Amino acid sequence: MIWKMSDVFFVMIAISLSMNLLIILLVLLRHFLENQFNMQQISRLFKFVMMYMLIPLPAISCYVLYVLSFHKSYTIMSDHFSQIHIIGNRTIGVSTGFGNHMVFMILMIIWFIGFVCFGIRRYINSRCILRKLEKHSSISQNLQLLAIKEVLTQNLRINRPVTLLTNTLIPVPFLLGLFHIKIFIPQLELSESELKLIIEHELAHCKGNDYFYRKLIFLFCSIYWFNPFVYILANYFVHINEMACDEVVLYGKSNKERCTYATLIINMAEGKVLIQGAVSLTGHSGNDLGTRIKHVMKKAKKSKGISFLLLIAFVALSCPLSVAVASNGTSIVQNMISTRIEKRYSSVEQAEKCDTHIEYIEVADDKTVTMKAVVVTERGVTWIDYDINIKGTERILINTVDLATSDKVVFYLKGDNSDDKFEAGIIDADKKIRYVISSDGKINHTFCISKNEEYQLFIEGTTSNDIRVSGSIIIIN
Repeated sequence: MIWKMSDVFFVMIAISLSMNLLIILLVLLRHFLENQFNMQQISRLFKFVMMYMLIPLPAISCYVLYVLSFHKSYTIMSDHFSQIHIIGNRTIGVSTGFGNHMVFMILMIIWFIGFVCFGIRRYINSRCILRKLEKHSSISQNLQLLAIKEVLTQNLRINRPVTLLTNTLIPVPFLLGLFHIKIFIPQLELSESELKLIIEHELAHCKGNDYFYRKLIFLFCSIYWFNPFVYILANYFVHINEMACDEVVLYGKSNKERCTYATLIINMAEGKVLIQGAVSLTGHSGNDLGTRIKHVMKKAKKSKGISFLLLIAFVALSCPLSVAVASNGTSIVQNMISTRIEKRYSSVEQAEKCDTHIEYIEVADDKTVTMKAVVVTERGVTWIDYDINIKGTERILINTVDLATSDKVVFYLKGDNSDDKFEAGIIDADKKIRYVISSDGKINHTFCISKNEEYQLFIEGTTSNDIRVSGSIIIIN
């Protein structure tokens, strides 16, 4: 199967719809989650969903779409017929000649431009800013800061190397790196307890691998920039993730320390955030900041292990279900579009009307032939998606079909190029060949059957060039 622009387009639509169903589910469960679980558990739930969205969701979407459009044949024992053919939902790429239509080309170009603007350009700008900041930052030699860092890394069991950098340009602390952690600290007049709270918050992000998940959510926003639901997921995850780290920092802390921490958050929020996507203490909006302050001033809910495992199981079951629903809906829509296009441009009546080919009759020779695993149904349409590869003057024999007087066999075939030359036709039981020759790389011809017997269908090349043929073979009876 050769993928075309239409296939890529509908796969992206199916993936986006699957993601949207999961995001809507999380949004609908928002109040329930926040009332029943602590923020660390909710943050883990979001991370589980995002890891599912990274590879399993696209893979399952592609598989479901393939299965729904795959043509299957089953051999059975019967006096009336020998096989049952099941043709799945039609795709634009297989059923019509519009798989690489200009509309899909334009849509994919628009997507690529959006990916460059919202993804690559923003990433490059962010990297330039971070490199400049790192260049103008200095490794902290403050023994007090280093001692705090050592104690906290041991308490949180962080084995990766952690470097503290100070900078006069940044208004807020933030963290960078997956394997070698760099924590940027603003040069502000802060007490030892305040410095400890700041560093512990950033190390909590390190402990939870939050930098990786922030980059992952940035990747989703870059690829699916056209999907507003992805931004809802991104904003909500960042909000929950910050409060989850707040819980880690404030575990077992006194009310006085909570007040100090809340004051720090408010003071940091007054500064201008220069680093897009960096893990920091500041929230994304005033409402988020207010919710976060309220959360800081109250004790976190106790962990509900069994309930949380049941929740994970529920979401895990919802993930493949959402993919199945979205992919099936996308496949049905594409089938409807393909059917309408087929009726308009590829109907049998139109094929007969446009039929200008001359039939030639010869006696079959002893030419070497190749059997092709393309099974033509004895009634209806069989779709060929570049399954026919002709090497030079090779003759491709398809299957044998029982035809009766007044039946019709319609060949609607085309090569990759308008100068491709090939033949198509039928061979009767007396080894008599009836065939037509392509014109402008196409064959659009109807063979009328005048005798009840078995017929062999074939396609044959007429030059030394290798060509690929697609289209349909229709049997009317």
